Amino acid sequence: MSGFTPAALAYLADITEEYAGDRGAIMGLYSVFLGVGQFVGSSLGGPFADWRGMDGVILLSALARSSCCRHYLLSAPRRKRVVTSPHAQPSL
Repeated sequence: MSGFTPAALAYLADITEEYAGDRGAIMGLYSVFLGVGQFVGSSLGGPFADWRGMDGVILLSALARSSCCRHYLLSAPRRKRVVTSPHAQPSL
């Protein structure tokens, strides 16, 4: 796990090449969310671990994953399905 943060920052630097002016802000947001995740994870994980041991931590992880998936699916933009006629003429 010790190599995750440098690898994530290198990947983040690669994908933000076209936003060179905002790269510092993007990296800063990554660092802030990393800290928030560590705080929230340990704040919630401790009581769940005390409650049910490792099963509580697995339950918390499953709840967090289902919450993220639900949020992603509900906030994803809807794609319009375009049906074209087989007799349509291509526009020039």
